[in-house]
Amino acid sequence: MTTAPVLTLPDAKEPFVVYSDASKMGFGGVLMQS
Repeated sequence: MTTAPVLTLPDAKEPFVVYSDASKMGFGGVLMQS
């Protein structure tokens, strides 16, 4: 990674996408917004 990630609350007025994945070992997800 060349830049540090910035964590902020999502803006409900803007669209966002939820990505998720799961396996026998666990699961995870991320909420992404421009």
